[in-house]
Amino acid sequence: MLYRFLSLLLTSTLVCTSTTSATIDRKSVVSRFNPTRNASSSSTPMQVGNGNFAFGADVTGLQTFLPCAILSSWGWKNDSFPPGKSLEDVLSYEGVQLLNHGREVQYEFLNATGASEDQQELQQWLISNPNRVNLGRTGLAFLASPGGKVNENVTEGNLEDIVQTLDLWTGQMTTSFKFEGSNVTVRTVCAQDSDVIGVQVQSPLIAQKRLGLFVHCCQLSY
Repeated sequence: MLYRFLSLLLTSTLVCTSTTSATIDRKSVVSRFNPTRNASSSSTPMQVGNGNFAFGADVTGLQTFLPCAILSSWGWKNDSFPPGKSLEDVLSYEGVQLLNHGREVQYEFLNATGASEDQQELQQWLISNPNRVNLGRTGLAFLASPGGKVNENVTEGNLEDIVQTLDLWTGQMTTSFKFEGSNVTVRTVCAQDSDVIGVQVQSPLIAQKRLGLFVHCCQLSY
């Protein structure tokens, strides 16, 4: 009886040890949730980033058809002041006083009720500023002829067999599609220790001088 009890105890211990020591394939678990798309989204673009820098992309892996934002933790701007207002007006703004339980209470912000039009404009400006600046835009340029002008009439509807996947484990976005029968593959990544993206474009259209890149940088006034 004692022998049988010890055998059962040993078996249970081995089973528990084997179960608790099993490792989790974290890459496999994370990769199950890799998002895949076949069309662009104007409200939720695919992104790569590092926590301080984010690059939004349309279905080409860049910003070819949609002006997806490039945002950072260090790029900020102020919008123009409301018409007829200056920095002095903003600095002197004190909100409004309203009766609350029989006494005057100072409110920095409030809804339109009880606020003049001038106050509403200043309130909205203070709520909205500063805001992150869109640092620029870059995308694919489809040329009408070898080395010729950019074909401005190309749209997402001209692309075929679109597949875009974001690898959550590596942070790499991979996009593939066909344009006029030619394959195009775009890989987009973001550096983890600097605010830089890396892009690799592969296609026979490059050698044919029918595919390039455009870059638009933001313009800030100081």
